[in-house]
Amino acid sequence: MRLINTLAILLRVYITYLLSDIARAKNNASRQFLENLLQGVDARIRPPNADNGTVVVKVNLYVLSLSSISAINMEFTTDIYFREFWNDPRLIYADGPPHISLSSRFIDQIWTPDLYFPNEKSAKLHGVTMPNRLLRIFPDGNVVFSIRMTLVFSCPMEFEAFPMDTQTCAIKIESYAYETHELQLAWQDPPVEIDDELELPQFELMEINNVTCHKQYKTTGKFPCLKVTFSLYRRLGSFLLQVYIPSTLIIIVSCISFWINMDAVAARISLGVTTVLTMTTHLTGLTNSVPKVSYPKAIDIWMSMAMLFVFTALLEYAFVNAISRRRSKHDAYKKTDKLDESIEMTAAPGTQTCVDGVQNVPKEPAKRVTNYQKVAHRIDQLSRYIFPSIFLIFNIVYWPYYGAMRER
Repeated sequence: MRLINTLAILLRVYITYLLSDIARAKNNASRQFLENLLQGVDARIRPPNADNGTVVVKVNLYVLSLSSISAINMEFTTDIYFREFWNDPRLIYADGPPHISLSSRFIDQIWTPDLYFPNEKSAKLHGVTMPNRLLRIFPDGNVVFSIRMTLVFSCPMEFEAFPMDTQTCAIKIESYAYETHELQLAWQDPPVEIDDELELPQFELMEINNVTCHKQYKTTGKFPCLKVTFSLYRRLGSFLLQVYIPSTLIIIVSCISFWINMDAVAARISLGVTTVLTMTTHLTGLTNSVPKVSYPKAIDIWMSMAMLFVFTALLEYAFVNAISRRRSKHDAYKKTDKLDESIEMTAAPGTQTCVDGVQNVPKEPAKRVTNYQKVAHRIDQLSRYIFPSIFLIFNIVYWPYYGAMRER
């Protein structure tokens, strides 16, 4: 029994040694294969191409995320797989695997295109747990190079229709050293892929366009260029809840003052001042969260009109209150004559006046409503309908106008 166990152990050792020897031989063969393949490749020199000496590099973008689309800084952040495809005749091989996948350590041993992003503000290469780079070589010399990056791109924006605006942000790709007669850029099919889980909280991705362009510099020459543009449709929901609906309610509250008796000075003044201060606070808080530009935006027009409505409602009461306290010259003279007459006819305290045997008792004069009070009351009545009508007309003009500008 011991002999059988010993033979079994020796057999396992022998098989293990044999397998490791085979693996070692395969590794040596693979290493020798790569050394032979890369032996004649100079990473400093672009591939010799039969097509007029021009290397064609195709590009594909796989967009993982579009985030931090900042109207304040006019920039957006994207996480992408940046893929490049080209042919290097020096890497053609036969009697080998269908393709060779190399780690990032081998990338520096072959020529790679010197592509960069002209409108990039900052970039980060991902390196957890290993550098996120892929290099794959095919038997016909085709090379695929993929790298994962997070980039921040500048995005010039127009805010006339903000927040009902549509922005177009671009990613530009150029060669830094090779001119158009040395290197050509083209889009791989498909040119841009969007991850199924991509979410944009403030925008809706409406359209993607990709073009081929050339950039001419006066001092260095003409360089190949690619550009992809993203049409971003701003969602209005948050602005409706935070700006438009609250300001509309404030305007409605300010119009309630027209239905309060104009003699209730404290109530109407308090209501008018409160709505003005509330609108001012709302406008101040909004100013810090919207882009600062030299031209008026749609939201500026709205807030300015809202402030004008509540302030005019307060001024309206100041006006009607001043009118209601006025007295005409005729009323003043008539009041003076009546006062003199009452003094002449009034006897000493405790006495009564008799005329033709009829006892006359002084009566309390009835309160009179002057013409100015009637005018003030009429202005209040008209304001109940004029102010809401003007606000309704403003809405009828405002929303279709900026809605049409949004679709341009």
